[in-house]
Amino acid sequence: ILGDGNLKPNGKNYYYRESHSVKEREYLLYKYNIMKEITTKRIQFIKKRKITQNNQLLYQTKNIVSLNKFSRMSKTDVIKKLNWFGICLLFLDDGWYSSSSKRGYLKLSTGLLNTFEIKLLTSKINSELNIESYNINQEIVIKSKYNKWVTFLFLEIFGDIDIIKKKI
Repeated sequence: ILGDGNLKPNGKNYYYRESHSVKEREYLLYKYNIMKEITTKRIQFIKKRKITQNNQLLYQTKNIVSLNKFSRMSKTDVIKKLNWFGICLLFLDDGWYSSSSKRGYLKLSTGLLNTFEIKLLTSKINSELNIESYNINQEIVIKSKYNKWVTFLFLEIFGDIDIIKKKI
């Protein structure tokens, strides 16, 4: 699965878990509340393991048979199934604002994707968000003329939560 969450096997079935820095608490709560009905426990606190890390917050779902099919999906299949909301979440998980030019750029890391998957994801982003982006190295870059549109979209969906302040 793309982004900060992952599927873990537990016997014959899988569960989904996701963690974020305590500095991204509001964002984790946003996601947790979507999944709340199928989670196992309250949000867990995880003390940082290395001095360079932040403390983490984690939630996980119950073992669910219907998650098994997702564990067998290729990255290509996951990308093909992404909609605009999934792309926004992916950007908030693995994206950032780069001020390396006068107008700045919104970027998305694609470090675990191959060349074909990066091109497919770039195309999917362009069609789902109705914008133009391109890939360079292991990053997808949204053309700066779309910064205001993407910022508006994120604020409309997520409000002024901590992750928006950090990423945009």
